[in-house]
Amino acid sequence: REPSADRRSASMTERSWSAILPLLQRPGTVLVSPAVRSDLGGDALSIRLDGEGRRLEVIDVLEDFGLAKVFGGRVALMDIAHFQDLTRSWGRIDTLNIFPARGVSRSDLKRALRPVLPTHVELEEEGDTERHANKMTEAFQLNLRFLSCISLFVALLLIYNTVSYSTLKRKTDLSILRSIGASSSQIFRLLTVESILLGLLGAVAGITLGYLLSFYTVKVVASSFSTLYLPVTVGDVRLNPRLAAICV
Repeated sequence: REPSADRRSASMTERSWSAILPLLQRPGTVLVSPAVRSDLGGDALSIRLDGEGRRLEVIDVLEDFGLAKVFGGRVALMDIAHFQDLTRSWGRIDTLNIFPARGVSRSDLKRALRPVLPTHVELEEEGDTERHANKMTEAFQLNLRFLSCISLFVALLLIYNTVSYSTLKRKTDLSILRSIGASSSQIFRLLTVESILLGLLGAVAGITLGYLLSFYTVKVVASSFSTLYLPVTVGDVRLNPRLAAICV
């Protein structure tokens, strides 16, 4: 490990004890990440549990690394005993970590545990949840790409119809240009330059409008993903200059 990481861990340990002891002693207290603390604007965290509003006291802020970075930096840490009192979940365990003894393989351990476990208990190896989450994320991204391709195809059809209609509507004007000596190549270049200029203006306007709308749409997509799959948060929205140049 790097010396800087050791110093950070040591400072975190020294600071944590001063905050963890009150966390264990006082019910209704939490440690929060810097991101949550900045959103609160106070020393109380309001939650809703079983339709009732509850207020938790924020006694300290986690260091901005490690645990404070999970779930997009939206983390609150509470003592498990106080959490069970708060949620009335005494005597219930959601997850139990089992490590095989030396010389025992994971497959042997799974075969030994399956017959004795209740039917409603799921037995997963380390990394199964992460792999399942990655597959769901990839499927969701594929769905978004497919919808983007459909939108792009519809936009191409609309642009083609618009340019064709504009050209047909000015058929008389183009005939006049031909009658005064304009060649077919000149008219073609004229229409091409006009289309390029309109395309550039439309691309700039579309990128600007899309960037402004993305602040809302990204939150909607993140909310849908959190509801269907896993909880995610959106930190900020950034415009990729290279991608914007390609679109133009």
